[in-house]
Amino acid sequence: MDSKGFIMIGTLTVGVLLSMAILEEPVPLNLGGSPKLEVVSCPGDGSCLFWAIGYHVMENAHTVRGKIVNELDLNRSKYESFVTGSYNKYVREMSMPGTWGDEPELAAAAHVYRRRVEVYDMNKKIISTYGTSFIGNPIRVRYNGSSHYDTLKY
Repeated sequence: MDSKGFIMIGTLTVGVLLSMAILEEPVPLNLGGSPKLEVVSCPGDGSCLFWAIGYHVMENAHTVRGKIVNELDLNRSKYESFVTGSYNKYVREMSMPGTWGDEPELAAAAHVYRRRVEVYDMNKKIISTYGTSFIGNPIRVRYNGSSHYDTLKY
């Protein structure tokens, strides 16, 4: 993988969207009147949320994590209500690869990328939305209800 998150496969350069080499074949979803969306599986490496967001913004999980942690660090007052315990410790741990992201990171992602973030459950219903004031193409992720996020795409 080079510094921009691209990997070489033979003579073919594959970008961030395909750098998640363990992606499964997309599965069509029908979100009850919403445009048809497909699930794109993300690695279960503790950075699945960052991979899911990165798919939409064409960045790798490491870059997405860095930007979100920076947002959490610079704008504590926006996010500290999401965190129990030491906020500084939380942000420090979130900067480490493999640390699971969740609600504070979803909220921060909306502000970092200036896009609405929609979270769907396994039953194809929106369960949370962040950055509702942002217009345009949203970042859509699917949460399995316990510990994993995948991305949703058109």
